Amino acid sequence: IHNFQAINGLKPDGVITPGGETEATLNSLNQPAIQLAQGAAGLDEGANDTTLAGEEAPASSGADGSFLDSLNQGAGRASALFLRGVEGAGRLLGLDESADALDRFLDGSGEPITLTPEQLREIEFFDEAVETNQERFADAFIKDSADADQNDDGVAYLYAGAIRNLEDGETVHFPVQRDSKDELKPDHYDFIDGYGDKVMSLDIDGIFAYGDESIESSAPEGFTATRTGDVITVTGIVAHTLEDPYDFTEPGFLSGPAGLARDHGGAREYQRSGVLRQRMEAEIKINADGSLGKPTVRWIDLPAPE
Repeated sequence: IHNFQAINGLKPDGVITPGGETEATLNSLNQPAIQLAQGAAGLDEGANDTTLAGEEAPASSGADGSFLDSLNQGAGRASALFLRGVEGAGRLLGLDESADALDRFLDGSGEPITLTPEQLREIEFFDEAVETNQERFADAFIKDSADADQNDDGVAYLYAGAIRNLEDGETVHFPVQRDSKDELKPDHYDFIDGYGDKVMSLDIDGIFAYGDESIESSAPEGFTATRTGDVITVTGIVAHTLEDPYDFTEPGFLSGPAGLARDHGGAREYQRSGVLRQRMEAEIKINADGSLGKPTVRWIDLPAPE
């Protein structure tokens, strides 16, 4: 009742008084609001007014105290129909990605979206993240560091010293390291494209469709280094993983009606993700003074796992 009153601009006291404003609002939403939302969403007038895709028809409220359930279901259905109108408005404004994401949420399947490496490459932000993290890994081989801005778990990348001490013909494997909690943690770098970045680039469609997106580039099996003469060859597999949940867990635009549609209107949140695996082959020349030269790196895309 509190949620319903707050969303509809009523006094959120949690009480329904006979003849009061909350009861009047409920009555007004019964038909006019549903018909209005159907028209905005382009639904047929003869469509079922009480059941949405992905939602079972509500049980009868009866006289056993289940009125609150019926109230929540009504608020959920009204919110979902309102969001259908928002979806239609988004399409009229050219915000197709936002509208597609909202449509999937309202359809109620909850099925995740798994992007192929080819689809990931079509995302401008993803390519930027991959390139940035590739450079971070390459720099880590010639400079020991624990960059708190890039890794907040206390993992120190101590490759350079071990690489410099390699004898000709010697090979060393850098295993998965332990973090500050003494737990195994693959070497990784994170890259986040947040709301602020999208606002600065005027990516309005991306704000509503994806919100914050994160990429983690990790080496789950570590790296192997071999010295041949004055050249060190470093190889390893790096996985660049996109994780983008479509949810309304944080307060924000449409989080109120979306929460009601999720909890009582048949809508379902879902996960959008994908992985690009690459083989890294780096060559590092040992200078006459023992310092390490700038790595020459090749990144080779690997096929997606079956």
